[in-house]
Amino acid sequence: MLGAFLILPAMLALQRVLNGRFADATRAALLLALIAIAVLLTFSRAAWGQFAFTAALVMLLTLITSRSPNERMRIALIAILGVLVMALMLAALLSLDRVAELFKERASLEQSYDVGHLGRFGRHLLGAQIALDQPFGIGPLQFHKIFPEDPHNTYLNSFLSGGWLSGLVYLTMTLTTLILGFRFVFIDTPWRPTYLAIYCAFVGTAAESVLIDSDHWRHYFLLLGVIWGLMAVSRPYLRRASVPARAASPPALAQASRAA
Repeated sequence: MLGAFLILPAMLALQRVLNGRFADATRAALLLALIAIAVLLTFSRAAWGQFAFTAALVMLLTLITSRSPNERMRIALIAILGVLVMALMLAALLSLDRVAELFKERASLEQSYDVGHLGRFGRHLLGAQIALDQPFGIGPLQFHKIFPEDPHNTYLNSFLSGGWLSGLVYLTMTLTTLILGFRFVFIDTPWRPTYLAIYCAFVGTAAESVLIDSDHWRHYFLLLGVIWGLMAVSRPYLRRASVPARAASPPALAQASRAA
């Protein structure tokens, strides 16, 4: 799970590239390139997908929340340059026969443990049927005693391990964090660049949890706790942002009434 763990530091480095001064951005770019190589060499398809998705989401949200045309132009240029650099690094790594062989094997959409009646996705369907029939679940660490492997789906595993109540609470916690967290993306705070990196890393982890058991990952709960902590300290900024809108309402209504 090294690849999944490296997503957060990669996104923090990416934010330094997007928002830092030239010297800081250069150092962060070198660190980001090193982390990207490490993620690639984990040969984890989920980590590859999460890295690409999360990086794109960070740049998109940073672009949307930026108020400066120059910053937006910089983000666009960095995105183009980043794709070119990643392509060059990938080409260099694939020039090594052993790396190319492993990459070709892992890049296949169908792996032996994914397909078939008892493959990853087959176990998802079978596990869902068991979850529907067992409102109190089957207990923690019991799934692999019935099937060849664990469910590799965190949300399904929460229903199977602790029953419907456990599954609904876990699902509610994840959705609540995603929805409320998205609201604070657009609140202008001194730590918004850091918040964007952490929030996007959580979004990627929540998405990857459909294909992997992430409920035992320590960094998952680190992301969860930091997001709620930053949302708590950002509430004064949220109230300040809502005051001008309320203050502007009476004059606007008065003007409309005079016009009528």
